[in-house]
Amino acid sequence: MGLFSAIFGTQQERILRTCLKIYYKAKRARPGKNERDYLKLVLITKPPFDYQCDNVIERILNESNEDIRELARLIYALGHPRSPLSSHSWEARQRNIELSLHSFQEKNKQFFRDFWDN
Repeated sequence: MGLFSAIFGTQQERILRTCLKIYYKAKRARPGKNERDYLKLVLITKPPFDYQCDNVIERILNESNEDIRELARLIYALGHPRSPLSSHSWEARQRNIELSLHSFQEKNKQFFRDFWDN
């Protein structure tokens, strides 16, 4: 383990901490929301999931079993650039950015508006 990992934790631990921080901040700020909405909020704030199709987002949320720790593990496994499972996610993100950047941005903005305003 390198010095950086010894001080700040492994990349997986840092991703877990970041996901937990976003999740609990959203739960405190907007209590009473559907659990899946909190998890979706976390997921779409993390690249490469910010530019994924709804069916991909829904599949990941289904796999997480509505557990923030499980979702964080999936984010690490499927989204960390050095993870062997992540290349498809990053390729899909790049393709989605090139093909229809505006629609993904608008979809995410609408979700954020609905989450924070309702």
